[in-house]
Amino acid sequence: MNGTEFLERYKNGKIPDTRPKCSGCGEPIKEHPDEMIIVGMDASRGTIEITVMPDAEAPPEIRRQWIGVRMKPLCFVKNLVDGTGVLSNEPEASGPHYVVRFDDALKALEDTGKKEAAEWWRANVKIGEDEQLAFSAECCEEIEPVSPRVE
Repeated sequence: MNGTEFLERYKNGKIPDTRPKCSGCGEPIKEHPDEMIIVGMDASRGTIEITVMPDAEAPPEIRRQWIGVRMKPLCFVKNLVDGTGVLSNEPEASGPHYVVRFDDALKALEDTGKKEAAEWWRANVKIGEDEQLAFSAECCEEIEPVSPRVE
């Protein structure tokens, strides 16, 4: 199932809502926009594979290297509203995305034999080890169902 097919199934209620709850009040995280991306959250269940070259600020030859890479995302976010470009830090990402720890994503590149792309990311993108990359659902296929799912 690709990202678009997944979204249709999710919208139609065929995939259960397993949104994480706020640790403070117990309400779904959608009630707390500042907690949409959870730094340091334990790895989720599920696996995605990048099947289409992601749109981003990295050069096309680097972005193309994501194709075929499998990763375990932290979560699926139905409407990522606060994403920024990895180079410009300008507002960029919106809509449905899978969120992956930066270091986990680069390890997945290396494990797939794409060390040059991982080296480019380390040399050119200055973000902390607990930071995340967001991959549009349109460029991903869910290999194993991903949870948690954040509205």
